[in-house]
Amino acid sequence: MRRIALLIAGGRGERFWPKSRYHLPKQFLSLTGPKPLIKLTYERLKGFIEHQDIWIIVPEDLKPKLKKILPRVKIITEPEGRNTAPAIAYATLKLRKSYGDAVMFVLPADHWVYRRDKFLKILSIAYQHALGGSLVTLGIKPTRPDTGYGYIQVDGRVGGNAYRVLKFKEKPDLETARHYLEIGGFYWNSGIFIWRIDRILEEFRRHMPKMMSRLEEFIRSKKKELYHKLPSISIDYGIMEKASDVVMIEANFEWDDLGTWNALARHLKTDPSGNVRVGRVCLSDSKNSIFYSDHGLIAALGVEDMIVVRTEDAVLVCPRSKANEVKTLIKKLRKEER
Repeated sequence: MRRIALLIAGGRGERFWPKSRYHLPKQFLSLTGPKPLIKLTYERLKGFIEHQDIWIIVPEDLKPKLKKILPRVKIITEPEGRNTAPAIAYATLKLRKSYGDAVMFVLPADHWVYRRDKFLKILSIAYQHALGGSLVTLGIKPTRPDTGYGYIQVDGRVGGNAYRVLKFKEKPDLETARHYLEIGGFYWNSGIFIWRIDRILEEFRRHMPKMMSRLEEFIRSKKKELYHKLPSISIDYGIMEKASDVVMIEANFEWDDLGTWNALARHLKTDPSGNVRVGRVCLSDSKNSIFYSDHGLIAALGVEDMIVVRTEDAVLVCPRSKANEVKTLIKKLRKEER
């Protein structure tokens, strides 16, 4: 059966502020090397999926930036971002018209993956399970009690490195994350999914019938207000937590969703004092901190366990322990700017 891919590129990367902005989110930034994250994700699939079968779904306002990075890529545009469940459902309805049934690989556009060979081998295993009708997701074996990821609880092996999914868990507090790590049977939720078009549409119609009805009406009428009324809900909460026959493949490649400045620091070099330095940075008696400047100089004295980011028009200063809370700061900024 034909393989197709859908890259989800509607996130706004708020926890990477001020480098990431509403109209220039992190998937369009070159954070781990010379290429933007979305281009790395696209190129990772080349050879495994034909280039004409790789699609990207993106809100209308981000389409021009995407075209500058990947001018020949096939694009599905949303009137606005409404989270992953509406985006995937909408794209699947559109792709069914072009392909009929096919095995669909759904991937976030902004993740970091090391060892492409292992990554593609796991996708090949997932493809075989999806052919049989399972909804497949990839789980990452946790190496630390991380509160920035959702978790997948598994219950019983169904062959090789494939497990039956028992539950999807929301991002836990630190105590719960430590408990997951201690008892085992829990994996980080990679947000990567593989399924047949007919199977995922079956689950959408079973668990989110009102959304599907409104989406089909939107496709017929093109009235943007209908899309605006769709629920803002994740695919995990809307479908995967309720669906039948869900299988998780244990991934053996190195992975990160690069959700925060702390996550990025895991993939950049540190100095002997544990500092990450990007751009013009001058330090004295500072350690275990992240300094990122793409405009001007950062000079720091006696700084420990902090994040300092400088761009042309903004500066972020926060403890590393608060990296997950930058989103809250952005909400406050937006209210004050009004």
